[in-house]
Amino acid sequence: MKTIALAGTDELVSEFALGTMYMGSRLDDGQSAALLEKYLDLGGNFIDTANNYAHWVPGCEGTESESFLGRWFERRGRRSEVFLATKVGFDRHGVGRGLRREQIIANCEKSLRLLKTDRIDLYYAHTDDRNTPLEETLEAFDLLFRQGKIRHLGASNYVSWRYLDALNLSKDKGLVSFSCLQNQYTYLCRSPSDFDPHHVAIDPTFIDMSVAHNFPLVAYSPLLRGFYADMARPLPKEFDNAYNRKRMAALAKVAGEIGGVTASQLVLAWMRSQKAAIIPIISGSTTEQIADNLAAGGVGLTAAQVEFLDRPESFTE
Repeated sequence: MKTIALAGTDELVSEFALGTMYMGSRLDDGQSAALLEKYLDLGGNFIDTANNYAHWVPGCEGTESESFLGRWFERRGRRSEVFLATKVGFDRHGVGRGLRREQIIANCEKSLRLLKTDRIDLYYAHTDDRNTPLEETLEAFDLLFRQGKIRHLGASNYVSWRYLDALNLSKDKGLVSFSCLQNQYTYLCRSPSDFDPHHVAIDPTFIDMSVAHNFPLVAYSPLLRGFYADMARPLPKEFDNAYNRKRMAALAKVAGEIGGVTASQLVLAWMRSQKAAIIPIISGSTTEQIADNLAAGGVGLTAAQVEFLDRPESFTE
């Protein structure tokens, strides 16, 4: 599997990350371990979790994913093979949303205990906190960095100007800096009327910013929870518009040209063909799904195919 460098570091992470959102909750320990080990055995190393996964599942409190990973590390002893990312900032049962100093430090300590590790390789600000001074947030992360409890820092669900403000502040104050940005990204384009301030989507401005400032983008929900596996399904309501129907037709056409490639693999290959370095977070409930998603790394697209997928409205038969 190819690797991608985090901005301002010598760290190389695999071109596809593995999401563990439902490990330890909807997926039991046996299922979760099988998926994780399949991903590692196929050459991956970038594991993504958060300190609130999956609190919305009935009977869960939001510690399930981190707790499973801690049990797995303790049992299997493969911590050194994993580049481990977790997050802080979103709410869960009994924990307020935000990025105040005390919240960051307390939640980091809890994540370290649950994960049964002495360091977090990549610690994300899971969502922006406009009610806390950015300097306070970054200084708290910097303290954890200097203590060796976190090795690198990432942002998630930040709009572009706030991310750039954070980069500039870190540089001016000599604080640890964001090395990547994780936002929602898929082939279909979300309708403007469906804007969600807490789940920010990557648009062309983020692509340009990533290239200009040389940092990778990490894409969550790239396959829309399995939507592309059935091209006959109605579009999800937040993506149901005429433009996306053109994009779906383009996806079907290119898949037919290549042959032997699924729409899901094509979406992932399209992402990896963008001018910015984009790392999709893949997941699944079976090892076959994990292998199928990772096979997208071997799908080659011509420049003309990428251009057609990017702008299907500009082409005519």
